[in-house]
Amino acid sequence: MNLVFSGGDSSLEKMIAATDRGLLVTRVWYIREVDPYEKIMTGMTRDGLYLVENGKVTSAVRNFRFNQSLIELLQNVEAMSPAARATAEEAFEMGSSGHEGQKFPPNRTHQVLVSSRVAAA
Repeated sequence: MNLVFSGGDSSLEKMIAATDRGLLVTRVWYIREVDPYEKIMTGMTRDGLYLVENGKVTSAVRNFRFNQSLIELLQNVEAMSPAARATAEEAFEMGSSGHEGQKFPPNRTHQVLVSSRVAAA
């Protein structure tokens, strides 16, 4: 599945400032498709998950596994920054398998489904 987003006009700093309570996810990995018809994906956060309270990053928190419909996730996007190339992982490294990495702009969304906490890697 290849998705390309043009992005929005917000910034990461503005999205954090507009958040009363939430999580700042800086990296996800081990993304796998659970249900190809509903576009449900599973994966884990890694190397940078932070609690945001009253518009400020307040502390680091434990990683988690998520199960999320990509369609629902995109319906819940409230703000998005301009597009930027994300770090390529696993089989999607730059130039391998015909892929050029992943591109998904930072965004502010609500109602991500956390399925479990993950031990530190």
